[in-house]
Amino acid sequence: MIGKPPTIADVARAAGVSVPTVSRVLTGSVPVGPKRRELVQRAIEELGYRPNAAARALVSGRRSMIAVLAANTSRYGYARTVEGIEEAARAAGYMVVITVVETAEAYDVNTAVDMVLSHSVAGVIVLDFD
Repeated sequence: MIGKPPTIADVARAAGVSVPTVSRVLTGSVPVGPKRRELVQRAIEELGYRPNAAARALVSGRRSMIAVLAANTSRYGYARTVEGIEEAARAAGYMVVITVVETAEAYDVNTAVDMVLSHSVAGVIVLDFD
């Protein structure tokens, strides 16, 4: 059985600092002294801690996901376009999710759109090459 992923509290405990100090190191919102920053960074590396993007989005109000709605993503044009979208999104700090719309029927389109919009997305890109 795989253990639970480390939390920010685990990092704080391992570094011997408070949870707010770890948060400040992660966000860079408030300066943290070099010694404490090093302790936190070392604990993050040793524990393999990764910040929870969903939790950060809730706290900050910043949405970090771009949705792509597309038909047949195996076509060359789609693949190159999706690759470009993903590269640009990653450079801007976003992650990309792709939803394939099975047919042009209203039910399939509405289902895909509803599914995407039920999540906290920063934007939606619709690819239509047909």
